[in-house]
Amino acid sequence: MMMTKLNEELLEKVSIEFTKPYHTIKYSFKELDAIEGEDYLNHIAGNYALNFKVETADNLKVYYPNGWFDITMQKDAQNRSCVQIYIYDKTLPEGKKTLQQLENIHQQLLKYSPV
Repeated sequence: MMMTKLNEELLEKVSIEFTKPYHTIKYSFKELDAIEGEDYLNHIAGNYALNFKVETADNLKVYYPNGWFDITMQKDAQNRSCVQIYIYDKTLPEGKKTLQQLENIHQQLLKYSPV
């Protein structure tokens, strides 16, 4: 499978580990003024709620057949929101595909948010 340029750029920003039976993909980004972290979490929950089990206690956790992902909001030292994504998947290509889908939603929100 050939990766697109966007996938390659995105994968340079992640850390990938393997602990049997899951590949763990860690990715984080700081929110820009254009969008709120809660908007991002709401869009993710809405996209996955119809087909997969979604939990929204202190964070957003979505379970799917090959694994799950967990998204949390935290504040950095400058009090800016930071989104942390952890993807646990049994196959690395599917984990990368999930990461790309989550990043696509992030980019859509940035593109269409009022500034």
